[in-house]
Amino acid sequence: MELDFPEAFGHQCFKSLWAHSKDAMFVVSVGGDDFCYQAMNDVCEKLLRVNAQDLIGQPLKTFYSSAVYELISTPFVQCATNQKTLCYEQMYDSPAETYSEWETTLTPVLGQTGRISYLMGQCRDITEIKAMQRSLAQLRKDADNAKKIKASFLANISHEMRTPVNGLLGAVDVVLNAQDESERRHFAEILRASADGLAQLTNDILDYAKLKTAAMPLQHQRFSLYEILQDIKLEKQSLLSRNRDSLQFHVEAIEKRYFYGDAHRVRQMIAILIGNAIKFTKDGEITVNIDISSEGADYQVVDIKVRDTGCGIAVDDLDQVFKPFKQLDESSTRKQGGLGLGLSICQQLAILMAGDLTVSSIQGQSSEFVLRLPLTIENELEYLSHQETDLDVLMGAKVLLVEDNPVNLMVAERLLKSHGLDVATVVNGKEALAYCENHNVDIVVMDWHMPEMDGIEATSKIRQLKDEKAKVPIIGLTANAQNEVSELFDDAGMNDVLSKPINSDLLINKLAHWLTVAH
Repeated sequence: MELDFPEAFGHQCFKSLWAHSKDAMFVVSVGGDDFCYQAMNDVCEKLLRVNAQDLIGQPLKTFYSSAVYELISTPFVQCATNQKTLCYEQMYDSPAETYSEWETTLTPVLGQTGRISYLMGQCRDITEIKAMQRSLAQLRKDADNAKKIKASFLANISHEMRTPVNGLLGAVDVVLNAQDESERRHFAEILRASADGLAQLTNDILDYAKLKTAAMPLQHQRFSLYEILQDIKLEKQSLLSRNRDSLQFHVEAIEKRYFYGDAHRVRQMIAILIGNAIKFTKDGEITVNIDISSEGADYQVVDIKVRDTGCGIAVDDLDQVFKPFKQLDESSTRKQGGLGLGLSICQQLAILMAGDLTVSSIQGQSSEFVLRLPLTIENELEYLSHQETDLDVLMGAKVLLVEDNPVNLMVAERLLKSHGLDVATVVNGKEALAYCENHNVDIVVMDWHMPEMDGIEATSKIRQLKDEKAKVPIIGLTANAQNEVSELFDDAGMNDVLSKPINSDLLINKLAHWLTVAH
């Protein structure tokens, strides 16, 4: 709109700036009982959401409510009183029910009398700048938090790794010098507990890293959930004994069924939940209930409920349970160790498998975690026929142990012999193949990475032997627990695969199982 400027603002150059500026510009008169807008450009008119003709020359008090008037007039009073340029920020709403942020530079202008007659205002839109500043502030805050988390994590992982290592080294010294058998056994149990803790810590860190880098593809394979549970129960026996806990299964709904999915990750999630329950339960009971909550033509939704009678979790802490690196008791004297990764890994795996993981708890009484997983089934029911594992089958059975690491070889050989097995040892796949060609063997325990010929190649070649020699059961051992590795073992013809560090109870039961199947 064409405006009549006061004489002091009549310069043509200023008029051009006024008309074409992207900033909101206005002139306010000073004097009398109130301030009055004398002029405003189109940008200002849109910003204030007014018709300039209605506002020009009108005292502000007659146009605005008392609250708005105070907000607008306060910087006007301050600038006129101090007779200095004033910068300030204000927020304005818009028809879209959002707001914008503007920085106003208010400049006093002297009239012909030498006194301040006008205030010249220029408003610059700083919405994006302020948003960027807030974003940068948040990034700085996040970076500071990340540093704190990193420092806390490094301190925590240092403590958690040094603790079992210290236990290992200390227990070794005691065992080497102990004269009493009961003392040696006690510290041997400490050795085992420390080694288990260190192994779990390593697995958690590696799995969390894979999940964060999306480097954990899911596999689709046939498995028995019932057998997975039995394996986990064997693995947790030492921990159950130390805490004087009992572990009960109620799994009739799935006892004789096959499922399809990522067996390794299903096993990992259940092991985490059961291990966590045992960890926080002393002289108590852990119960695992499995039900089918819903089903379709080719799938069943399986609910795996792990309940304990442990210390429970406070209601206010329930939302912290699944956060990584979070310990509900983070004091330096906390009773339970760990990095706080297990449950976070479990929840992320559940989500990755289109399921979920929830928790309910009563502090001081119990906790229950419910893992819900959709698992594929066959259209025609296929039932398992379970054979009872009889450890007597081990007595006198000929086992070929293939392992290139001398310490691992010595430990495994002693374990197998202690259960009545007749053990022959070789140090690589080439020797294993030659031994199987020239001797009768009931079962083979085969490491993967070995010089000259690895375990996968050796297994493939054994499967090409003549007669019954090609059918010998082979259990693979590997330090790589990724699913694609399991597929390599399956393709080579191995009957089973165990991840290192090997659980002795599980290995012995696997040997008994496959010897029973073979006979």
